[in-house]
Amino acid sequence: MVVAEFTDKYIREGMNPEERLKFIRSKTMISPLDDETAEAAGRMSAERRPKVKGWGLVDACVLATARGRGLKVVTGDEHFRGLHDAIMI
Repeated sequence: MVVAEFTDKYIREGMNPEERLKFIRSKTMISPLDDETAEAAGRMSAERRPKVKGWGLVDACVLATARGRGLKVVTGDEHFRGLHDAIMI
């Protein structure tokens, strides 16, 4: 989902998605979205959406994936501010 989101953004902004995605793939871990994580993301999204303006399902998928693997999300996305498992850059 995140790769789709980035691809869409880069194309809309007139950038080369292949070049940028190559960099992202070389510096990050891309995990498949399994059924258990998808369900956790749906629950998380339903809980956070009323509290966090602009919270989206992709945000929930990222956070559920990180939590399911005991990892932290490193991000500049303000939707994650204040979460114990997010490192803001």
